[in-house]
Amino acid sequence: MTDLQPYLAAFGHLVILRAGDLAYVHVHPNGEPGDGITPSGPEITFHTAVPGPGTYRLFLDFHHNDVVRTAAFTLAVPPLRVFEPGSGATPAADGVARG
Repeated sequence: MTDLQPYLAAFGHLVILRAGDLAYVHVHPNGEPGDGITPSGPEITFHTAVPGPGTYRLFLDFHHNDVVRTAAFTLAVPPLRVFEPGSGATPAADGVARG
């Protein structure tokens, strides 16, 4: 699909909600329609950070064939691992604690 249509001045809108406390993030994609460099699909790229660990529901709104559609996803974000000097645990290249 390379024919996404602008929706509220963007090729997509992403809303992220954390289960439990409903921490909320609203993200616009990189680039914008008509800027001469952002393609109208098949990919939409977003960059953001979530407020912390938890289970999140993501809702992506996009416009295609004159219909606004919503796709829903679930994302589990684990707690950050803190490595204390002298604890014997070290972060590996893949981010998994060893030791």
